[in-house]
Amino acid sequence: VSMKKKTIISIIFACMIIVSGVMYWNYSKDYSHVIKENWNISIPSDSDYSEVYRKDSESSFNGDGIRYHVFTYENEEPIKKMFSWKIDQGETIYDGNYLDATNKWLDEINVLAISRPQHTDCVYWYKSHEDHSEIIMLWNKKEKRLYVVESFM
Repeated sequence: VSMKKKTIISIIFACMIIVSGVMYWNYSKDYSHVIKENWNISIPSDSDYSEVYRKDSESSFNGDGIRYHVFTYENEEPIKKMFSWKIDQGETIYDGNYLDATNKWLDEINVLAISRPQHTDCVYWYKSHEDHSEIIMLWNKKEKRLYVVESFM
């Protein structure tokens, strides 16, 4: 009987490991948790978002470089409430206004025009860190897309 119990316990333990591995895999695939860790902002889960495009510079030892992610969403209201979105072009630390900066950063990682935001249809949110890392988020309400462009120093 004890051998049977050990087998059952082993099977349960193995299943727990597999389930936690699958959960971690799904968590690690969702870039929004990285945005939360780096910038302390969250893409609201009730917006029912999903990532549709990603590209970044090859990761360096320091973690610096460019990262680009595009999300679609179903529910607009949570996106609208995320920030005080700005219509006007603000200035970045090194690369001019938001349009110039995003274009320069996306050029750096060879993002094709078809995968880039249409700036005329977007509103913006910007933040920088003391280390001069920067994030620009662009919201295209018409296309139901959220663009995240980050430059890490």
